[in-house]
Amino acid sequence: SSSVNLNGHFVYPNPTTGSFQLKFPAPVTGNATINIYNMMGSVVWSASFTSTDLSIFDVDASMLNSGLYFYTLSTLSGDYNGKVIISK
Repeated sequence: SSSVNLNGHFVYPNPTTGSFQLKFPAPVTGNATINIYNMMGSVVWSASFTSTDLSIFDVDASMLNSGLYFYTLSTLSGDYNGKVIISK
């Protein structure tokens, strides 16, 4: 598996079977929300993190079907967007 550099952060592994990590070069402080969207733009997975000081976010989207998905990690310092491929 390879990693993809998106706006200074990484998705690993990508493609994935459902579980993956968002890795950042520095810790994300404050509250954070991850939303995963399908090709139609509907939110199909969401998680909120409070008072984070994390540089790695674990995402278990194994309930999602194979396909291309988009995500947004919303933080106090801005939004980080990218795409992930789920391949089962």
